[in-house]
Amino acid sequence: MINKMQSKYIITQHIITQQENGWTLRKWARYHLPKIEYPTLCQLVRKKLIRVNGKNTKLSMQMSAQDIVELKNIVVNISEKIVNLSSIKEMIVHETSDFAIIEKPYGIACQGEEGSIAYLTNAFIVQRLDKTTTGIMVIAKTKQMADILSQQIREHKLKKVYNAILSSTQNLEDSGTWNDAIDEKPATTHYRVLDRTKNLVEFTTTTGRKHQIRIHSAMHGSNILGDNKYSSKTYNKEKRIYLHCTKIAFEHNGTTYEFTSAQKLI
Repeated sequence: MINKMQSKYIITQHIITQQENGWTLRKWARYHLPKIEYPTLCQLVRKKLIRVNGKNTKLSMQMSAQDIVELKNIVVNISEKIVNLSSIKEMIVHETSDFAIIEKPYGIACQGEEGSIAYLTNAFIVQRLDKTTTGIMVIAKTKQMADILSQQIREHKLKKVYNAILSSTQNLEDSGTWNDAIDEKPATTHYRVLDRTKNLVEFTTTTGRKHQIRIHSAMHGSNILGDNKYSSKTYNKEKRIYLHCTKIAFEHNGTTYEFTSAQKLI
């Protein structure tokens, strides 16, 4: 990070790392400026208080390693980010100096808005669950750990298992794979029926498209119970989506960590 003075502005410059190569400016801002809400980010870009490589930009701009994000009068110290998990201590099931494992409840976003996990803790959010999805997840307490987890996600080494209650399992084999593209990008979802009487299904993915399990389930006529975004409305008196991350596994310092959610869908 480079600091300099220019007229009345305090300017900080942040060099895009190799791990951040290909990120959009919006993704970079969500990661490093979690307490700044999206409408405010838009205003900062319009007012030219956030620029890339000395030029005016858009939040949708895709950046490359060694690009420089320039912030005017926006204070952020990436290398000395202070993480405080006290506000979510009731969610924590395991904690080390590098990461914490939490049980994310329904209705709380991981990042991008006031009251999100990133907003409350200043933690590095690498594994993301939708606001409407519950379950086990890992958050990084250091930039180094965030980079390690991000690398494992890219290499498909961070494993996640989801359970969902579908509207029906009648059209499903006992197990199978869906390879339907999402937004013209490859997407692969594996499923296994756990209980047909309860329409309970286990899912794993080898790609990470947004809402991938929800979209694939709806494509195959077995939408997730309560998910009205990708299918016709289904009766759901609790007004929640029945999708839950049940297991995660990753490696750190030569040790394989595996965690299973203590919460159950049913």
